Amino acid sequence: MKKDKSLKVMIPYSPRPVQQLLHNSTARFMVAMIHRRMGKTVWAINHIVRKALHCTRRRPQYAYIAPSMKQAKRVSWDYVKYYTGGIPDVKYNESELKCTLPNGAVIYLLGAEDPSSLRGMYLDGTVMDEVGQMPKEIWSEVVRPALSDRQGWAIFIGTVKGENFFTEMYDYALSAPGWQAFNIRASDTKIIPQAELDDALATMGEAKYMQEYENDRNVPVSGAYYQQAFLQLEDAGRIDSVPYNEMFPVITAWDLGYNDATVIWFAQVINDEIKVIDFYTDNNHHTAHYLKYLKSKPYTYEYHILPHDARSRSVGQRNSIEQQFKQHGYEARVLKKALSVKPEIEMVRAALSQYRFDRENCIKGIIALKNYRSEYNERLGTYSDSPRHDEFSHAADAFRYLVLGLKTFSTSYSRRRNQGMQGSQKPVPYDPLEY
Repeated sequence: MKKDKSLKVMIPYSPRPVQQLLHNSTARFMVAMIHRRMGKTVWAINHIVRKALHCTRRRPQYAYIAPSMKQAKRVSWDYVKYYTGGIPDVKYNESELKCTLPNGAVIYLLGAEDPSSLRGMYLDGTVMDEVGQMPKEIWSEVVRPALSDRQGWAIFIGTVKGENFFTEMYDYALSAPGWQAFNIRASDTKIIPQAELDDALATMGEAKYMQEYENDRNVPVSGAYYQQAFLQLEDAGRIDSVPYNEMFPVITAWDLGYNDATVIWFAQVINDEIKVIDFYTDNNHHTAHYLKYLKSKPYTYEYHILPHDARSRSVGQRNSIEQQFKQHGYEARVLKKALSVKPEIEMVRAALSQYRFDRENCIKGIIALKNYRSEYNERLGTYSDSPRHDEFSHAADAFRYLVLGLKTFSTSYSRRRNQGMQGSQKPVPYDPLEY
C-alpha cells in the first residue's frame, strides 16, 4: 500500500518569537548565546525534527550533541519522543537514543565526552548544546569533517561561562562568511517576568545573574585558579602587543601529548619582566613536527623547559623527547615530577603580576588559563584540590612549567637581563640543575 505523501503531521510545538527568529536563520553555521529558561533545548530538538522531516536526501542523519550522553538522555530524549510521538511509523531505539522517522531520516542523541566514539559518522545537520562544556576537538576533529561530504549545517547553542570554545566560536561567527551569531539576553526577550528576574538578581547575586541571564562573559568562572589574576593583568595593561625583541633569547615551555594536545609557550626575560610573546598547540603529531615548528619561527632560542615525561620514549619513537631535542641542537631542561600541583598553582598565581602577554599571539592560551579550574565534586557540592583535566589543562600545565622552569633554571638571568643577545654572543652556560 502506497504511503500518502500529502499527509500533514502536527507537531505540538508553537515557537516563541525569539525561537522563530532562530528557526528563520538561513546561515549554514549559527552560534547563539542564550539566557537561561529561553527554551533552547526544546527549540533545538524541534529544529532538528523539522529539518529531518523535510530532507529529501537518501538516509539523512542528524545529531543533537550534549556534553555527555547522560545529559543528552536526561535533558532531551523525552523531548524527542514527545515532539515526534504523533508522526506515523516513527521508531525509537532506547539503548542507542536513536529516532528513525518514516522518510528514513535518523536523529541521534550523542555525548561529547568521548569524541573518538563519534568518528566515522556523516551528518546532514547537528546542534551542539552547552558547547562551553565540550572539548574543542569534538568540532575540529569529528563534527566538522562529518558535515563535509553532505554539506551539512551546524548550530552551537549554550549559556556563557567565561571565555572558552563557545565564546571563541561566537566571536568567529560575528564576521565569518556563512556564519551568523545571536546574543539572546533575558532583558531583550521578556520571556521571564520582570518580578522573577528581580528575585533572581537579589538571591543569586549580580555576577551570577549577569552570567546566567545576560550572557556576561566576564563573570569569574567558579573554581577558576587564574581568572582574577588575568582581570588584574587586563586592568594593568599587561595583555597587549608584546613584539619579539631580537636582542634577547626565547625560552619555551612544553606540555607533551600525542592524542592529547602538545602545548608550547614562548617567552623572553627582559629586565624585570617576563614577556610571553607566542603560543602554539596541536595534537596527533610526533616530536619532529614541533621541532620543525620551532625552526619555522624567527626566534633565537636559549633553552626549552620540558616536563618529567620528556625522558620517556615518545609514541612510536626510538629516542626520548629530551634526546630528540639534543639531536636537533636544542638545549632541553627537564623538570622533576611534582608531588603535588597545588603549591605550584599558588606559585603561578603569585608570579603572574611579573608577566606580560601578547594578546594576538597568545589569545588561545590566555583563554585556557582563564578557564583552568579545580575539579567539582557533585556528590559533596565542593571544589577539590585537584585541577580539572580538560581542554584548558594542557596549556595551564605548560604555563606552570614555564613559571617553575624560569624559577629553577635562573642561574644566569642576573648576568643576562640587561645584556641581550648581541652579535654572535652565545648563551651563558647553565649549571646542570634539575628541579
